[in-house]
Amino acid sequence: MSINEKVILDLKLKKKYAFDLVYQEYYRLVYYIALDITRDEQVSQDVLQETFIKLMNDISNYQEKGSFKKYIASIAKSCALNAYKKRKQNKETLQVPLDASYNEDYSKFELTITLNKLLSPEEAKIVYKKVVLEDSFQNIADELNQTLGVIQAKYYRAMKILKKYYEEEKLYE
Repeated sequence: MSINEKVILDLKLKKKYAFDLVYQEYYRLVYYIALDITRDEQVSQDVLQETFIKLMNDISNYQEKGSFKKYIASIAKSCALNAYKKRKQNKETLQVPLDASYNEDYSKFELTITLNKLLSPEEAKIVYKKVVLEDSFQNIADELNQTLGVIQAKYYRAMKILKKYYEEEKLYE
């Protein structure tokens, strides 16, 4: 279901059905953005709740410029970054996010979510570094302390998985 102008208007009027539709449509997106940034399932659940609370508190300010999906994703990103920074300040042990530069455009977030959903963390990291960051196989191998051949094999195996996923996705469009 696509969120249309009527649903957004009803959301601004605080109608429960509109909130339920928006939540059903976007809770996975919000959760995976949070998980990508925080690398913690419990914190991601908290960010999920915080995102929808913030959305409802600020929905009257939504100007309907751009897509609603990007709007809610930006709220999720902001909440997740705040949670990540708070945990870092508390000096808790955190797993380093896939990519620490979160000022990149939204499409990189979607790619990161897809990579983390379909691939192992190591494969996702290899593909992200190669495709998005345009890093060389040798640099990736050195960073991950593996041989060049192993990194290339993991990369090409991951690319086959992604190719199959995107080909199947096109069939259902």
